[in-house]
Amino acid sequence: MLILLSHPEVKSITLITSRECLKESKVRVADAYYGLPGLEKTEWQEFFNYYQIKTDSPAFHKLYEAYGGNTKAMEILCGAILRPPFNGNLDAYYQENKEDLLIEGELEDLVASQFEHLSKNDEEAYKLLCRLGIYSYQNTDFLPLIALNVVLWDVPKHRVKRVIKYLQDCFLIKTQTQEIIKDNFYQIFEIHPVILSEALSRLYSCTSNIGDIVFLMKQEIDSFVENNTEIQTILKRVSKKSDLIFKQINIRYKKGSIRSFYLSQYFEFFTSSSFGTNGRYLVLSRIIDGCFPGIIGVSFGSRNVPKEIRLDNYLLICLLYFLKILSLIQESDEIKSHTFINSSALFSECLYESLGYTSNIIFKIMSHKIISEINSKLKDIKILKEWWIETGINMVKELQ
Repeated sequence: MLILLSHPEVKSITLITSRECLKESKVRVADAYYGLPGLEKTEWQEFFNYYQIKTDSPAFHKLYEAYGGNTKAMEILCGAILRPPFNGNLDAYYQENKEDLLIEGELEDLVASQFEHLSKNDEEAYKLLCRLGIYSYQNTDFLPLIALNVVLWDVPKHRVKRVIKYLQDCFLIKTQTQEIIKDNFYQIFEIHPVILSEALSRLYSCTSNIGDIVFLMKQEIDSFVENNTEIQTILKRVSKKSDLIFKQINIRYKKGSIRSFYLSQYFEFFTSSSFGTNGRYLVLSRIIDGCFPGIIGVSFGSRNVPKEIRLDNYLLICLLYFLKILSLIQESDEIKSHTFINSSALFSECLYESLGYTSNIIFKIMSHKIISEINSKLKDIKILKEWWIETGINMVKELQ
């Protein structure tokens, strides 16, 4: 049919839409596929407003994000909201059904058909998609490449990329971002929460013991970590620091939580990647031991955090602001000048906070001098810059 339609004498243009990329050797396709995006939020609002459904609440925005602007989902949801008992009340509908995004039968059938189609055409890709459901606990739609690799333990290594690409071609996952860091290629994939929900459901239905999957994933992760020299270097540094701190603090704190905390610090301050994972390690620290804070910042949370860890935290934040100051010191832009002053003030504040967790007299004397100099010059950016260039940078390096 396609060959016939493409014949010159037919003189026609054929537009084809498909749930996956066209793969036909006899048909020449364009160099790039044009993915059909979901509708814009304003278009969803226009549709709902036509039926007199209010869209000025957070519930509407959450529904839009959950379904990615999908046209069919918009129609199904609108009909469900208009029917009793909701009678057009979108907020009430969301509160009742936010825990089950596939509550509507038509939506469930729509998603299920995608999975059924996949199971018939590529069993390995179907397994991958179902196994991704194990990540639903993370409360995130974004997964790094390694998260996909470790659930493909029974797929030959030379086929892994092909299996992942098949899901991409079916638009069941999509590349959210990618970059090259130190000659290594990194990718982050996005999986729709509705797809993730169905994946988890199918994972439970076809697996008798989730623990077996976790064990096989751990084996894959261990193999990857063991063969990656960069990761080994990071883990050795973190382990050495954690062991040192563990010996200094009260034994009631768990070593695993301390190690996880320092991993979060490493990813926050010492990697150039935009794929920050420090938040997950901080969450893990709190799961292991409730004494750890939720975020890295000037307000450090629970007073139960060991003073040695507090000190490291504040000094690492000082380092972050110091590096920021170095990058801004030659700027003349007014907005960046404001950032320069703010960074200097925060550097001073964090350095002051650190003094409460150290008994080193020389460190305290030097720090007080730096803090005094910065605070006395914050109102005059010209004088502040001159001080940093002439004296401040060397003082901080000596303090380091």
